[in-house]
Amino acid sequence: MENHSWASYSVRPANAMLRLPLALRVEPYPVESLSSVLMRLVDANGLRSVGALLRDAGCVAFGPLVSAEIAELSRVCRIGQSTMRSMCPVEVGGRARGAVFSYAVGRHVIEARHLLVRERERICPLCLLDGGIMLAAHRLTWMTACPVHAVQLLDVCPQCEKPIMVTRPNMVQCRCGLDFSRIEPVASVLEETESSCYLDQCWRMPPTTESELSERLTAVEKRVAVQHRGNDLVDRRGVPLHQLRNVLGFN
Repeated sequence: MENHSWASYSVRPANAMLRLPLALRVEPYPVESLSSVLMRLVDANGLRSVGALLRDAGCVAFGPLVSAEIAELSRVCRIGQSTMRSMCPVEVGGRARGAVFSYAVGRHVIEARHLLVRERERICPLCLLDGGIMLAAHRLTWMTACPVHAVQLLDVCPQCEKPIMVTRPNMVQCRCGLDFSRIEPVASVLEETESSCYLDQCWRMPPTTESELSERLTAVEKRVAVQHRGNDLVDRRGVPLHQLRNVLGFN
């Protein structure tokens, strides 16, 4: 389960020297995740890691950012602020103000339990092989399969059995050395594929209201609650994908 108490702040002293913008830039794809763009930048510029890039831009860690951090990350990465802001989750609301704790990302406002925003990742081996990117929609909590390739997403390395993290050496390689793009993917069942395509469509469609996507994700939760007679508002971001598939009846 993710820690809602985390607060973003800059560690750069006021008199610190600003990092020069990166020599090489990449063009983000409209469907690409922030971690995917940052990993491509790290690879193109020969940097040590995503963590090192974030520290150079004055960001504490991968996660929700404040406006000043987004502006500095935009400058260092040579990506327009509006584009960078559309990829970065920003905390809104909060229990102290009597509102639902949510993230604003792109055109959506999503309740926190519906979106993975920290260092743990979900990847599709065929996305890495075919396009060399990771999709933003894969970070939706209820997304268990790739809607493009109809295969199960991975959240754990099949070799070392450790969570797949943003802090790995590069996009396709685990810290144990396994090349994710060479993994034989597992086809998702029809119901799982249809569910993932529906969620992906919700993510891509321009919402009529900011909360439309969150409302549709809540509807998924309610269907699960009816099937399992449980609490429909349980935060399942920390639940491994194989367990989430069981909850959804896909295994």
